[in-house]
Amino acid sequence: MGESAAAIRFCKDVVTKEKLVGLCFSASNGIEYMKVYAENDTLKELYECALVQALSSRSDSIYTKKKRRKLPGQ
Repeated sequence: MGESAAAIRFCKDVVTKEKLVGLCFSASNGIEYMKVYAENDTLKELYECALVQALSSRSDSIYTKKKRRKLPGQ
């Protein structure tokens, strides 16, 4: 389903009237489908910050191989 028209309208209103960043999460998809609404300068700054702050997959603990304990009978 994605985002509702009202949610998108609200985010765009927040950006234009209050000069804030609006985040809109999908109603039926995961967090990776979040949309960011902001002025162009702010979007560029957020993108550059994300590039600097992002972890490489090798340094992220999710992707590191964990030691397995030896169970009885192995």
